[in-house]
Amino acid sequence: MKTLVIHPQDKTTDFLTYVYAGKGWDAITTNVSKSYLKSQIKSHDRIIMLGHGTEAGLYGFSRFIIDSSYVYLLREKDCVCVWCKANEFVDKYGLKGFHIGMIISEYEEAVMYCINATDDELLQSNLLFSHAVRLAVESISPLETFKKVYDIKTGKSAVILFNQQNVFLKMNTSPDVYTGKNYLNLRIRLRQDSGESSPAYTTDEIFEKLTDNKVKFTKNSNETIFLCDIDKNDKIMGVIE
Repeated sequence: MKTLVIHPQDKTTDFLTYVYAGKGWDAITTNVSKSYLKSQIKSHDRIIMLGHGTEAGLYGFSRFIIDSSYVYLLREKDCVCVWCKANEFVDKYGLKGFHIGMIISEYEEAVMYCINATDDELLQSNLLFSHAVRLAVESISPLETFKKVYDIKTGKSAVILFNQQNVFLKMNTSPDVYTGKNYLNLRIRLRQDSGESSPAYTTDEIFEKLTDNKVKFTKNSNETIFLCDIDKNDKIMGVIE
């Protein structure tokens, strides 16, 4: 399936690059003309839209980069709409595919919805969220896959519990069966740095640790965030740059 990613560059949604990192999908991350964007949507089967937005559409570059003027094209596509209140946009215009409602990814949003959350809990949630979306996109059961992955095995996270209630799937036709390697390639923002000649942890092992609440986040003076293995005396598993 020919896939197009539309993800306006924004520091606060960098974690969403994990959804498509290493996939080889066509991606629009910079400001482009409306005519070019329409031509690209027309030539792709699946459109993945990521970032900030409202019920009016996906926002980027000081404007709505996706709004009602694109609906006639999107109705014919398999859509993945990952921006806050995308569900209202999807429902209003009759689109199909995986989409979300209000999702908490920042501290200010947690305060707005009276959700207690630490910085580490928000980071854990964001990483698991993008991993879950990545796997859901190519699953024959997107919603079930997302809910299975976006969870923690021990303890409770108020952020994750809130977000779990705001993920949806709308299919007007039988879903296609997608194939692909279901591993998260984090080369864009996440590199494994064990200090050895080869990484000590696979990507899957890192995410298993995340779901088990076995990861400690530390930050150095350069604002680099290290993921440390609690079970092994805080051994570095990876680093977010």
